[in-house]
Amino acid sequence: VYNTLGDVYDDLGQYDKSLENYQKALKIATKILGQEHLTIAKIYNNLGCTYSKQGKYQEALENCQKALKMGEKILGQEHSTIATGYNNLGYIYSKQGKYQEALVNYQKALKIDALFADVKTQKLIQNQINRRLSNFLKLVKESNSYLCWNLQRKIKANDILLRFFPDLAYPKLF
Repeated sequence: VYNTLGDVYDDLGQYDKSLENYQKALKIATKILGQEHLTIAKIYNNLGCTYSKQGKYQEALENCQKALKMGEKILGQEHSTIATGYNNLGYIYSKQGKYQEALVNYQKALKIDALFADVKTQKLIQNQINRRLSNFLKLVKESNSYLCWNLQRKIKANDILLRFFPDLAYPKLF
């Protein structure tokens, strides 16, 4: 019940209440089911996803990694739930700006998903990955453009300071 309440609060955007209920669910489920059970893995995954929505990416990563490791132990490597776990890790890494790790995890998810997909579904999955990569590259390009613009703005501001208030400005950069 607490896990379901956590889902409801998460859907409502009340992440603190969601986490509180997931923690209660984890405590109870661990007592009843032991340390390693698919239900426990699901709760860890829910915790990770909610932390991610709060921008708490380190906590999200830790919980999703626990969920994935437990899931692999119970289900094996080739299961759609494991693909979802890798996809979640890819998302968290991308939000942290760790794009290489994100790409590795997205590729692992795609590889597992492809095992269960027919040709049409594989094309849909590949298109989805291509869109994600395109969005990722666009984000990197936009980030670089912003950094260049910001640097140019700072150089101009420094030049103005140098002209009118030489003692406040950094030495001429270029």
